[in-house]
Parts: sequence; structure tokens; C-alpha cells
Amino acid sequence: MSGGGSHSDPVLLALSGPLTMNSVGKCYNALTLPHTATDIRIDLSGVTEVDSSAVALLTTLIRQTETRGSRVRLESIPQSIFDIAGIYDADALLAERC
Repeated sequence: MSGGGSHSDPVLLALSGPLTMNSVGKCYNALTLPHTATDIRIDLSGVTEVDSSAVALLTTLIRQTETRGSRVRLESIPQSIFDIAGIYDADALLAERC
């Protein structure tokens, strides 16, 4: 690992398949982000099925990465995630990162 002050390339995380209660645990464990990343893009174009666990995963990733000073951008977020996020009043949080 390099020391502080170095510029890092953006990290692209591409999620695919179902993002549901049965898969988010494994997905979360696989999404260990480098501490040097300052720009993190999460591509959701391959996501085929979602439930409220998808919203929990995304909001957790946003909170964790932004707490350490990284910027999160969500790409190709399915409308179904916004629909579920609206129930929990988290749709604006996600929309701000699109």
C-alpha cells in the first residue's frame, strides 16, 4: 500500500444477479473497498431482482465509504430499488448519488 497523499484510480464495482436477502451478505463481503479509493462507482445494470436488502446494502456502502472521505456514484440503478427506498425514505439519498 502506498502512503497518504497519493491519487488513486476510481474503483468500479459491478453488481449482477439477484440483490436480495439471500445474496447481500456474500455480496457485502466481496465488496471490501481499498482504503485509498476516492471515487467509487457502483454499476447496478446487471441486477435482476431486489428486495429491501438491496437498499440496506447500498446505504451501508454509501455510509462506510463516505465516512472515510470517498465519493460514491451509483450507475444504472433499477427503478425497483428506488421504489423500495421510497418506503424507507432513503430514495433521496440514493438519487443524490446517481
